[in-house]
Amino acid sequence: MPITSILTLEQFKEFVEHHPKVVIDCFAQWCGPCKRISPIFHSLAEKPEYSTIDFVQIDVDEADDLAEYLEIAAMPTFISYLNGEKKESFTGASERRIELMIKSLL
Repeated sequence: MPITSILTLEQFKEFVEHHPKVVIDCFAQWCGPCKRISPIFHSLAEKPEYSTIDFVQIDVDEADDLAEYLEIAAMPTFISYLNGEKKESFTGASERRIELMIKSLL
């Protein structure tokens, strides 16, 4: 499944409202750990077993109002939403934690 890029707070709110299972990668282009984990995030998005989950990336430098709304203090930060409600979040480039977050939405 392709990864959706979200750039505005309005777009984010609408997306989360209309998609029951969402995993978000909040990143910055200059962030080393973000660059390292991004291919892993993309490969997880392509797995058939996760096809019911929508994967989103937010460039915090391009969407600073959204980053502020989400209270992003460090990158990468991963956030999951279930039925429009924030379920979980963590900061760091941990493949294991991302997979656990994704599996918790199944």
